[in-house]
Amino acid sequence: MKTNSIETLGKIINLLDAHVLTLLQEKELDDVKVLSISSIRIEYMEELNNLIRAHSMSDMYDKKYWDSYRKTKF
Repeated sequence: MKTNSIETLGKIINLLDAHVLTLLQEKELDDVKVLSISSIRIEYMEELNNLIRAHSMSDMYDKKYWDSYRKTKF
């Protein structure tokens, strides 16, 4: 799933975390549910990391940043 909002992905991950915690607190642990929700959470975490990396790269190649960098270094 592709989303373009860091906040949205953060909310989804928090909801998945809360759901996993409630499943872990039950007396009868359902391993299949916990593993499936955990794998979904990992996919969302990877998507969030990719999105953060993309924003960092766009900030790094920002023309105004490099203009100010050149002025300070030269």
